Amino acid sequence: MRAALSSFLVEAHWLLRDASRQRGSPPGSALERDLEAIATARWLRTERRVRRGPHGGVYYSGLSPETDLFVYDSPEFLHIEAKDHSSPLNRAIPTEFWARALDLHLGRARDSLPESRKAHFPVLVISNQASDELRGACVRWGIILLEPSRLPLPVLASYPDAIKELFQRAGCSVQDLNWALLPYNDRFPRNGDGVLFPFGPLRSKGALAALLRLQQFATHANIGGASVATRLVA
Repeated sequence: MRAALSSFLVEAHWLLRDASRQRGSPPGSALERDLEAIATARWLRTERRVRRGPHGGVYYSGLSPETDLFVYDSPEFLHIEAKDHSSPLNRAIPTEFWARALDLHLGRARDSLPESRKAHFPVLVISNQASDELRGACVRWGIILLEPSRLPLPVLASYPDAIKELFQRAGCSVQDLNWALLPYNDRFPRNGDGVLFPFGPLRSKGALAALLRLQQFATHANIGGASVATRLVA
């Protein structure tokens, strides 16, 4: 993931941790506007409520209340669904989001030339702590989960040297982390009339658990007297 998008995710993570931020109605609408403001401040192009998807794909949101934010840093873009519920999320929302992201991915693969297809990263932003089951499902489905209690995985991948010792503690490899963050283009490649689902190394429950341990360790670790989160945004 490009540095500008990774930095955007760091700021979005800090926004989620701000207990004093204003919340609108319906849930997610104010959060979506705040995320758009962060992107605009970083000179990233944004779109909301699109009906003609990025780079050729047709896209219709199916979730209610509706949020759809696209953040671009060519040749990559984030496809963001923001949910600001007070109760924990069930798997219905990420499942629906995954299906719509895949529809968009397939539409782009069909309607645009291979050289014009940009890397597509679906991002589910939630205001509550997720369960490990939900985190694991998002990793396997190719969704980046953004929550207040964990640093986002793409940020860790951008600074592997800062957490080098944590990989061994967690029993995780840099390759596993990088595989978990493949864009939809590589994660679900077109093959004839179908789609491949190459779960790769994280098809193992042990490898997936190690990746989530790495995320937990990195979120709470202190290196050189400063938290990893502080070092990453410094």
